[in-house]
Amino acid sequence: MAISMRQDRQVKHAMVVFTNSACILIFATLGLADDTTRAPDSTQLSASYRVQVISNEAEGFLGKTSQGKIPVGTVHRYTEEKDGWLFVPRRNAWIRSDQVIPVEKAEEHFTAVLQEKQEAEAYQHRGIARLAMNKTDMSITDFSEAIRLGLQTSAIHVNRGNAYYTQGNFRSALEDFNLAIQIDESNPLAYNNRSLTWAAMGNLDRAIEDATHAIRIDPTYAEAYNNRGVTYRNLGELKNAIEDYTEAIHQFPSNADAFANRGYARVQLGEYADALSDYYQAVTISPGSPQAFNDAAWLMATCPEEEFRNGERAVEYARYACELTKHQNGEYVDTLAAALAEAGEFAEAVKTQQQAITLLSEESLPAAEARVELYQAEKPFRVTRE
Repeated sequence: MAISMRQDRQVKHAMVVFTNSACILIFATLGLADDTTRAPDSTQLSASYRVQVISNEAEGFLGKTSQGKIPVGTVHRYTEEKDGWLFVPRRNAWIRSDQVIPVEKAEEHFTAVLQEKQEAEAYQHRGIARLAMNKTDMSITDFSEAIRLGLQTSAIHVNRGNAYYTQGNFRSALEDFNLAIQIDESNPLAYNNRSLTWAAMGNLDRAIEDATHAIRIDPTYAEAYNNRGVTYRNLGELKNAIEDYTEAIHQFPSNADAFANRGYARVQLGEYADALSDYYQAVTISPGSPQAFNDAAWLMATCPEEEFRNGERAVEYARYACELTKHQNGEYVDTLAAALAEAGEFAEAVKTQQQAITLLSEESLPAAEARVELYQAEKPFRVTRE
């Protein structure tokens, strides 16, 4: 049987921004908040481990074998830096560090390019940089200027649609994705991102249809499998969701979001051992992902089956998720309180739960307030079977 879960958990979708035929990946929650690959490290080329391509000669290599050209303007996450090269897992390739710029400096770079010559492509590239840095309004201005200057590609409309989606302006996003598809009906990214928009608007059947169409065009499209899995999960079709997450992992083995999402679905089915395995994979791949740490901590703190509970580790994971989000995410603080209670630290659990209540949504408050009383009575919280 399934177990009851908190309803405010934001399952990971993957929105895609691209220039011409190459994509940059923005792994994000339903609100498209940026999820850094790992904790910032000022000694790295980029503190967020994200770079934007600035050279027309950029190319990815695995050993001495070319993995193809990498277009100017595209943004990529890297996980390793060595001898002037950066490893980008999504492309399974190394790219030269002198052909990219830290995404934190990309806006300034393309502004300088535009000062020399007002070109539509440069506006698009700066728009992508601004969107990556959460300057959404400014990115829309750049994308619109690129269109005004004559850039009428499927890519530019996908990118502006993504910016509108980030704003929560789903109608405008839908219009741009429709235009992108009119320009190029074989563009899987446009269908994928329109799928996310349909889902955000509550039309889950249309979301499934578009994600399926994206997969039909590109059967290797990991993000489309992950996104369709999220929609299946929201429809309550957990087996279908797990199948899609599994295929997303098959197509992209370093897909931390798909591991975390599959773990979440497996928890709902009561498959706790497999769920924990998925969560461990997710946090290993993406140690800067607070959601995966939070979900693992919640399971270890509240699982109805004793063998899967681990209060000490739950506290460690939950505390780290809170640190990554500066203790401003109510769900994560709520999890930390549950972990502290499981570890027997009830006084601290009460204090932490009271902090969570100040951060949680109104619909989450009754259950959260009930947990305060539970911890005051020195009892840990357990999820229940439905």
